[in-house]
Amino acid sequence: LDVGVPENELAPLDLQPNPTFGPLSVTLPANTTALHAEVLDAHSRVVWNKALGASTEQVQLDLSALSEGAYVLRLRLQGGSVRQGRFVIAK
Repeated sequence: LDVGVPENELAPLDLQPNPTFGPLSVTLPANTTALHAEVLDAHSRVVWNKALGASTEQVQLDLSALSEGAYVLRLRLQGGSVRQGRFVIAK
């Protein structure tokens, strides 16, 4: 249905390696600044979070304390927008 309003669909985050045993690298789109990261489990509970201090381009996260399973990484960006991506921890 076209209502004359452009949709603003964002591509998912680029997370590598996926699956991972703990270290996770996030490549941000150009001109994007990440301020906060949180990881949600399969029940949408926040199981890990960290302030990033205005990280740009590449963010390295150590998620080795998490158990095996599927997760969602949610990044809060400068300006108030949110980007997310799915990843798996396999040990």
